[in-house]
Amino acid sequence: MNETIASLDPSPAMRSGDDALWRLICESAVDYAILALDPHSRITAWNKGACKLFGWTAEDMLGSPLERCFTPEDIAQSRPAFEMQMALERGRVSNDRWLMRKDGTRFWANGEMMPLRNEQGEVIGFMKILRDQTARHLADLKTQDVAERLQLSNRATNDAIWDRDLLTDHIDWNEAMTLAYGYRLTEIEPQGDWWIEHIHPDDRLRIEHSLQAAVASTAPVWSDSYRFLRRDGTYADVLDRGYIIRDEHGQATRIVGAMVDLSDLRAVECQLRDSEDRLRLATSAAQLGTYDYRPQNGWLMWDERCRELSGVGPEDPVTYETFLDSVHPDERDRVHHIVQQALDPAGPASFETDYRTTHGVRERWLTIKGRAFFKNGVPIRLIGTVLDITELRQSAERLREAELRLRLALDGARTGVWDIDAVSGTLHWDALIHELVEVEKSEQQLYPDGLLAVVHPDDRARVRAAMQAAILGQKKGRVEIKCRCVGHRTGRTLWVILKGRRVVDADGRIRLIGITRDVTAEHEAEQALQDLNLNLERRVAEVLEERALWADIFETADTMIAAVDPHFTLLAVNRAYAHEFKRRFGQWPRKGHNLLDLLAQHPQMQAEVQAFWTRALAGEEFAIIESLTDAHGERRDYERRYSLLRDHTGAVIGALQSCLDVTERLRAQAHLAEAQELLRQSQKMEAVGHLTGGIAHDFNNLLTGIIGALDLMQRRIHAAQYEGIDRYATLATTSAQRAAALIQRLLAFGRRQSLDLRPVDINQLVAGMEELLRRTLGENITLNTHLSAALLPAKTDANQLENALLNLCINARDAMPHGGQLTIETENVTLHTPQKDLKPGPYVVLSVSDTGTGMPPEVVEKVFDPFFTTKPIGQGSGLGLSMIHGFASQMGGHVVIDSKVGQGTQVRLYMPSHPLIPTEIPTTAETPAVLAAGTGESILVVEDENGVRSVIIEVLKELGYRVQEAVEAKAALPVLESDTPLDLLVTDVGLPGMNGRQLAEKAREYRPNLKILLITGYAGQAVVRQDFLGPGMEMLTKPFSIEGLAAKIRQMLEG
Repeated sequence: MNETIASLDPSPAMRSGDDALWRLICESAVDYAILALDPHSRITAWNKGACKLFGWTAEDMLGSPLERCFTPEDIAQSRPAFEMQMALERGRVSNDRWLMRKDGTRFWANGEMMPLRNEQGEVIGFMKILRDQTARHLADLKTQDVAERLQLSNRATNDAIWDRDLLTDHIDWNEAMTLAYGYRLTEIEPQGDWWIEHIHPDDRLRIEHSLQAAVASTAPVWSDSYRFLRRDGTYADVLDRGYIIRDEHGQATRIVGAMVDLSDLRAVECQLRDSEDRLRLATSAAQLGTYDYRPQNGWLMWDERCRELSGVGPEDPVTYETFLDSVHPDERDRVHHIVQQALDPAGPASFETDYRTTHGVRERWLTIKGRAFFKNGVPIRLIGTVLDITELRQSAERLREAELRLRLALDGARTGVWDIDAVSGTLHWDALIHELVEVEKSEQQLYPDGLLAVVHPDDRARVRAAMQAAILGQKKGRVEIKCRCVGHRTGRTLWVILKGRRVVDADGRIRLIGITRDVTAEHEAEQALQDLNLNLERRVAEVLEERALWADIFETADTMIAAVDPHFTLLAVNRAYAHEFKRRFGQWPRKGHNLLDLLAQHPQMQAEVQAFWTRALAGEEFAIIESLTDAHGERRDYERRYSLLRDHTGAVIGALQSCLDVTERLRAQAHLAEAQELLRQSQKMEAVGHLTGGIAHDFNNLLTGIIGALDLMQRRIHAAQYEGIDRYATLATTSAQRAAALIQRLLAFGRRQSLDLRPVDINQLVAGMEELLRRTLGENITLNTHLSAALLPAKTDANQLENALLNLCINARDAMPHGGQLTIETENVTLHTPQKDLKPGPYVVLSVSDTGTGMPPEVVEKVFDPFFTTKPIGQGSGLGLSMIHGFASQMGGHVVIDSKVGQGTQVRLYMPSHPLIPTEIPTTAETPAVLAAGTGESILVVEDENGVRSVIIEVLKELGYRVQEAVEAKAALPVLESDTPLDLLVTDVGLPGMNGRQLAEKAREYRPNLKILLITGYAGQAVVRQDFLGPGMEMLTKPFSIEGLAAKIRQMLEG
């Protein structure tokens, strides 16, 4: 199957270059169902093999989902989608499963699925190839069942079972040989001589003659008794019985039998055992179960088959109630009543009935027969048999369905059935014949001549003679004749075929049974065909002329073409191939030459050519590109394509190779790739220039404010003019804070801000911000909230989400200068298929909608670009939506904008749901006026930036902490390794050499419980804090305020 699939898996180049050949190959593979799917599992191609296998035509299935072919059980388990996913991950996926046909039946299919890719390697769909393996699957199950039952029977018996090959005289024994006679299987020589040598000397010659006589005769069974030497030296009285297996010529080739130890039994017992064995073999062969019931004491004996049919284990006790429990509840009372009638002295004594069992998943039907025996009017015994008739009833049901299908087929084919009694002349017509000849059923008696009465007068004598001949047994009692019939009412003439055969029933009565089929359309088609045959010679001449044209094209084409048969003998070569072969290998190839013989002097090339042609002859369609030197000494690129070659019947006759110079095409592709790379570099540089220009513009403005304010403060201090210094300090601080906010927006846009992702109740967050939002929006804008009652927790950073929501509301406010409606909504959304940048799964969606001015499509396309803004200069940085987009992507979500000019804008923020209970959102508390002082704790500060390190140390000393410092991780290690008391490590993340996170791990080796505060101006690998920080670690992002630093340190030391 894998080789076949490989042969049907064309390269992208092949598909684009030879679609007609590909379709021809797919349609020729009628033993395989080949179908193509789009990425959404809708069927886009359906070959003739699929029509044949499933029963649906291509018109039925094109555009239908693949699930239509799967069983309800597999659809419930999402098997089609799983199979497509596995094909994407592994390249191809194989499976065996039950599939559905159009008529509702199932078949066992072996198949594979693989993704289809275009020339760019993009997945454009899938291809699925199937083959019906139902017969093999059922045969394997049946073989397995037979083998298991045979193995169980061999283990269950105490008789030594043997299997003797009469041609090789080899004997196999079962394990009972050890139990019955003491010989281990490893001690027994597997030859007939060993067995003869262990027979008592007085019996040996007789047994040899007895066995030879049975083998030489036509007898199916050999049986005899003798004394057999046990391993302990005693002799056992043995009854040996074997079944002789013969070939088609009656020659005995094998004998299988069993040695029964009869040492403790005498003649009568021996005869009884022999009788019981024969009965057991007979019932086993007939698959009959036997039972013996004693009503007086309730004793019930079931044989193995009875237990199997009723689902009772071999060691489980059985009673009459066990039997009733095995009967289907709907049948139980009826069966019990029948048994009780048999046990009634006044009853019939014998009974037979069918019933259903409750054992197993599928319904099983059994027939039970029994006879009661009485003594002095009292039932003493009830014995009988049980037979599984499930298949018989199913066969009867299938026969009924087949008759129904036949009736439907006859109706669909406009075929009627008739039956003539040759003695009485009684004629039976079915409804379709009445319709064809326009005679009502009540009017049939008006036509004493039956069918002949409606036959055209010119054909009547011919039809009468043919039917009479069939009744007399001539022509093997068959009749088939084409004639005309005349409609009774309209007088229209139609052509029919009468086909029948002579039948003699059980009473010896002769009947003629047959069908009448309306072939008027076929007759008219035959007439038309005869007209067409008048132009046959002209058409043949045109075809020959066309073939000659194709031969000329083949011979004169620049493409080098050759074909070989399965033995590598050339079937055809064109002039271009022959010239190139002669130039390279010095010999002129012709039809009939063996290609490998021509390359005998070039063993390396011979092996390579043989390998390629062998792949093609195995059914693989492929192409290779190689670089060769042409006749002018120039290196050229050639593409060689290989494919199967079939005759007009579809039979494989060889393989085909075409070789084309693709040098210019490959050069053009290389130039195109180079141009595309230059274009991408140009676009990248343009984007970088735009980004750096925007950053430079905003930062220069902010730095101007900071530097100007500091210069003014220095001038006032030098001039001892301290009035107004606070105002300049506030101006510098405000500019610095705006610069910090710009950095945060840039980090959010670049998805490099540090996120504290936790389960968050979005409804609680919106409710907590509602008052702030109302003050921000103003009185002319109405704020509405529609929050889902069953909202899932979202996996997000609450602080960043608050900033994003506030930013969206401010944008909405600015889009409604004359007032309007602003609506905030929350809802749960589950995506079943990938959409844009979102994976399938559950999401929480936060929506902000306004009734403002809206945006045209060309503006919507740019809103996420950095520094792009529609606001006047000074009213926006152009990083708001870029920050939100980066924040959403960083947490695994997405932002969708829908805007229409004059109608408003809606922004939908998708956030992954979180399975845990959401944490409480901390309320924003005002920064205390007094810094949180220390109580003499020891802190190690590691910071490579002198200015930052000096400020931190100055603040910590001022707050009462004992501080040690280091400019890099290497300088901090001696302090960490020493016995110096240390309560907290404060370290920058971006240290030279060993970074802060690595230093934290090193510190934990010496001080496992040391608390660590990491400070950073750029998150880097710490974009998600929970993934970056370890236990007992916190993070503070630069720039931070003195108050924030003091509070964080106090919180960690007291926590």
